[in-house]
Amino acid sequence: MEKMRIFLINKIKSIQFFIFFLYLIIGINITKDYGISYDEVEYRQTGFIVLNYVGEKLFPEKTQKIAEERKIKFTKIDEYKWGGSNNFKIQHTFNALVEFIFMRNANKSEVYYLRHYINFIISLITIIIFYKILRLNFNHVISTIGSLAFVLSPRIFADFFYSPNDIWSLFSLVCCLYCMLNFLKNKKLKYFYLFPIFLCIAINIRYINLYVYPIFLIFLFYFNKFDLQLFKKLSNQLLILISFLVIITPDIWYNPKNLFINFFSQLNWNYPTEIMFNGKLILSSEVPWYYILEWIIISTPSMTLFLFFVGIILFLLDLSNNIILKKSLKSLQSESIIFLFFIIPIFAFMVFRPDIFNGWRHFYFLNISIIYFMCYSLKNLYKIKLKFFKEFFYSVLIINFVLILNWMTVNHPYQNIFFNNISKKYAENFELDYWGLSNIESLKYLLSIENGAFQISNFEDSRADFSLNLLDQNKNKIKFGKPNDIRSKYLISHKNKGFNDEYFIKRGLQVIKEIKVDNIVINRIITRKENN
Repeated sequence: MEKMRIFLINKIKSIQFFIFFLYLIIGINITKDYGISYDEVEYRQTGFIVLNYVGEKLFPEKTQKIAEERKIKFTKIDEYKWGGSNNFKIQHTFNALVEFIFMRNANKSEVYYLRHYINFIISLITIIIFYKILRLNFNHVISTIGSLAFVLSPRIFADFFYSPNDIWSLFSLVCCLYCMLNFLKNKKLKYFYLFPIFLCIAINIRYINLYVYPIFLIFLFYFNKFDLQLFKKLSNQLLILISFLVIITPDIWYNPKNLFINFFSQLNWNYPTEIMFNGKLILSSEVPWYYILEWIIISTPSMTLFLFFVGIILFLLDLSNNIILKKSLKSLQSESIIFLFFIIPIFAFMVFRPDIFNGWRHFYFLNISIIYFMCYSLKNLYKIKLKFFKEFFYSVLIINFVLILNWMTVNHPYQNIFFNNISKKYAENFELDYWGLSNIESLKYLLSIENGAFQISNFEDSRADFSLNLLDQNKNKIKFGKPNDIRSKYLISHKNKGFNDEYFIKRGLQVIKEIKVDNIVINRIITRKENN
């Protein structure tokens, strides 16, 4: 019996290795299929601003020489203003350093694709660490299913390649949770001191991620006696947290108060922009309190969503039962932490109502909790003695994964437009390709049909000019005119502001090409009728 168990475990591990290896190979091969997100251009600049600042402090003469040779001048770090607070994030400085060392003479497209490759590798590490989180409380099979469910979260999968901040925030918080849970469960001291390092990275990316630390302290004090030994450990941990945070966060270098100023400013983040939500154009500052919850419900795969709700209900029932019977809550420690990890950001959004747009990408780290409680429901399913029921349910789960994978393949590389079966028919009532990732396909199409130079204008706040960074050949043929200038030969738009064919006909315009996902237009090329 023991030999059979070991054989099965080794078999499962082989399957796991194959899945992760296959994911690596596929990811590397499809990275260049994705377009450029608008934020990448500015964050590349901020990376070099910080790198230049560090160079001026540590190697002033060499930095000045390089600047003179290359005829470059960066904005001073304390004078830089763009989009508010907390823009000097560690990953952008790291990317700038890699580019400076290894890609000095590279084309623009190569340096942006470099960032996409790095992003993908970080996403792979994230999935591996997440699997380890699941293994702390679930068996190999359930943990593998949970990891697959994370990969087969279409919207998040697309962001694995180009999102400049959200995936790094997800990565650092996954590492935080793993260290936290591992220490609280197994008392391994190394995780106690690794935890503040990853928390620093999470805070550096978004100050609001500081909320994870109080959760850790609550459970530390609840399940441990506070004595001199624990006080010393906490003092050392806090020292690591503060020291490392200061080292990697330039905002604090020139003004230590920024740590607190930026934390509270993010609670009331104000960056109003017009978005489509529930069929209406509204300002991002006017989104309803249920904005995040609705986006989670409409863009999470249906089966994952169903099992998540089942898992939450089962957890709350188990928690209530333990409290009523005065049982130890130790058995539900991980679930309680991950429940708070989910509910606190949702509650904070409802209370403080910061400006938010582009779906729930700023909250993609909540998928950790969604998948975890999905696995919690599967764990309880294991307890059911009806073999037929379990086999039937797992067959449905496998079919669900196959269908999602097929959708992701058919609609590649626009997985970011995914809506589940519940909401698919209402998709046009929401933001679609907010970041303009489809613009690169439109530019390539125009280059393929035009022999000489031609002019394009951005339409509906589109920024197709950003996608020029991913073009090497023939991009000089393209000239960009003023936004919404119908005198340009072509206009490109990826916004869904409710404009229909009648709107264009009245203005003597026509749509000559559309990019669609599930028969929903996410990008259109528009021209004057006389051009055809």
